[in-house]
Parts: sequence; C-alpha cells; structure tokens
Amino acid sequence: MKSKILKKANDIFVVILFDKIFLTYYSDGDLIGMTTISGGLDKIYESLAELKIKGYDEELFKKLITKKGLSIGKYSSNELIVLEKLKKSFSKIASYLTQEINKIKDKYNIIDIDRIFITSEYGDIEGIGEYLESVLDIQVNNFEFYEKYNLDRLPIDPFLFLGMLETHYAYKFDNQEYNFSQFLRKPTFFYRPSGIFLLTSIIVLLALSAYPLYLFINGKIFENKNKFLNSEISNLMKTNIKLNSDLKKLQKQANSLDKRINLIKQEISYIQSFIKDVYKFKFSYLPKSQELVDITYLMNKNKVYAKIIKYNNGIYEIKVFSYKETNIPNLVKDLTDNGFSVDFDKIEYKNGKYNSIIRIKE
Repeated sequence: MKSKILKKANDIFVVILFDKIFLTYYSDGDLIGMTTISGGLDKIYESLAELKIKGYDEELFKKLITKKGLSIGKYSSNELIVLEKLKKSFSKIASYLTQEINKIKDKYNIIDIDRIFITSEYGDIEGIGEYLESVLDIQVNNFEFYEKYNLDRLPIDPFLFLGMLETHYAYKFDNQEYNFSQFLRKPTFFYRPSGIFLLTSIIVLLALSAYPLYLFINGKIFENKNKFLNSEISNLMKTNIKLNSDLKKLQKQANSLDKRINLIKQEISYIQSFIKDVYKFKFSYLPKSQELVDITYLMNKNKVYAKIIKYNNGIYEIKVFSYKETNIPNLVKDLTDNGFSVDFDKIEYKNGKYNSIIRIKE
C-alpha cells in the first residue's frame, strides 16, 4: 500500500470525520494543499434518523455504513429505502468533492486527478469506492489507516495520522517545505527579502499604472456606449424602413379600396337611374307591365344593365351594357326565345364595358 500511495500521480486523500470532511492534495508525491469542509458523518446520521429506524443510535449507524454502506447486495428489499437515503447523502459529498477538485485543478494547473483515497472516522465505508468511481469517473481506493499501517486499532485520529505521515516523508525525502515538527518553518515568500522587493515593485507598478488604467477603462466604457448607441440607431433605421414599407402597402390597399368603392357607387348610380327610368317609363308611357317584368327578369338573368330606356310608337329602346362579351348576345337570344321581336346595334367595348342598344317591338 505504501508503494502504491507514493506512486507519482495526482492524488486526493479524503477523511470523512463526524462533523467535517478533511482533504489533502498530493501531486507527484508532494503535498500541495489541504481543505476542510464543514459537515461530515453527522449530516448522514441525521438524514437516516428521519427514517425512524428501531434502536437507531450512533453505534448502529457506525455498523450500518461500515458493514452495508453503499453495497446494494447487502440490503434486503425492505431495506432499500435506507440505501437510497445513503446514496442521496453521499451524492452531496460527491458534489463537494467535484467542486474542490475543480478548484485545485485551476489553482495548481493540474489537468486531471488520478486517484482518490477515502476513509472515515469509523474506518472503510462499504461500497463507497465503487459508488464514487461511477459518479466522479476517477479511480477510488479505500484507505484504512489502522489495517494498512498495522496500528492494531490504536485510538488515533486519521487527521493526526496524516500529519505524522507527512512528517515522516519530509525527513525521508529531505523536504522541509511542510513542517509538522515543533520548530518554526522558514518565512513565507512575502516576508523574505526577495518577496518584499517583489511586493514593493508590484505596489509601485500599480501606483504608476493607476491613471493610465483609469483612462483605458474609461475609454472602454465610452467605446461600449458608442457601440450600444450605434446598434440602437441601426435598429431604429431598420424599424423605420419596415414602417415605411408597411405604410406603402397600406396606401396601396387604401387606393384599391377607393377604386372598389367608386365602382360600387357607379353601380348604385346605374341602378338608381334604372329604377327612375322604369318608374318614369311605367307611369308616363303606361307600357305593358308583364312585358316590362319579363324584359327586366331576362336582363338580370344575363347580367345586362340598362342605362336609358325609351318607349316610342310601340318600341322599347334600351341602352344597355355588360362586363362580359357574351352577356348581351345571350340576352337577345333569351328575348327572341320568349317571343319578343328584337333588334340591336353593334356591340362596342369601351372603358371596360360592352355597350349596345336593344330595340324591342310590342
């Protein structure tokens, strides 16, 4: 196990204590950082307490996670609710680990974490390696301090043991960078002469660059405002073009409606004139009513309209028009078929209408 841990790789050691989670990060065998996350086994203990398991206490909880843990084969069908609770709790721990892994990768420019070694205050958690591997896609190994290092279950905290182990490595490999002895470590970088010089240089550089930086930022702000205003102007111009186009379409529709209204007015005028002529004809010249009704019916049937009706010496002279070339000939045929003596002038096409004069003898 010792040679396995000392292998050159990017490793994370995770110790889940009762009230916290302790993480240490190694890169190629060197300790590069430590993190403590609040909340550990206590959160899982409280989550399982919600199930109101008979005789549930800390001792039963300890046996549950070390003997059954996250191994589905250790649970009966009526115990699967306990497994689901455990998975939900450990999924939160996996989420915390993912966040810390991303932080450490960004901070130390590490491409990938190769292995995770994990244990708890109670020892190995059954099935946690397989579960975390499936979630994190990273090789996960249990790390039982007592058994792997033959401590015979001495009452030693894994947190303290990690410190002892790192002290041992520091002396073995002559690396005092991380010092767990009673002696003071060497000053941190910014308390050394080189660090003080660098810090002073940075402060002077920041002071000298403050005004140019202000001008640069101010220029960027105005540049962004200018871009925004230009964009707004462009959008307004596009909107204006669209509105002008819509206005032209509406004007075209209005013109079309005006033409249609004028046409309808003309037709109404023709009808009114026709009614007046019929009235005048009927009461001034006293034509035969049935003949007039028949003539009117056939004209309506063939969509032929009268402009002027005259009656003189037993002859009806009617100036007519239609919108189709065949309507007037069809009217003449119908009148002839109904016993009228009909005669008509040549049909002329003018202003979109077919015009003629029909003469009907009584």
